[in-house]
Amino acid sequence: MNSIIKLLLNFFDYFTQKKIINVFKKEIDTRKSIVVIDIGSHKGEYIRSIIKNFFIEKIYSFEPNIEIFEILKKNFQNEKKIVINNCGISQE
Repeated sequence: MNSIIKLLLNFFDYFTQKKIINVFKKEIDTRKSIVVIDIGSHKGEYIRSIIKNFFIEKIYSFEPNIEIFEILKKNFQNEKKIVINNCGISQE
């Protein structure tokens, strides 16, 4: 049952990311370099989508969960354009 829920969540997440990327493509010139701030980066799913679709100057990634942060760091350890931070962003 747990694996079915994860599968469904991944399915919906995939299409949500696709919609977001399509909106960004309409607003951002994909030939120009951009700087991205990803708050709550999880394991880097959104970062991968951005890298595939845009010319990236720098990505600043924030992930407060130490266990997920370690996975994120491992996933992008050779990426010089990605700065990964183990902290959250909040008003409080």
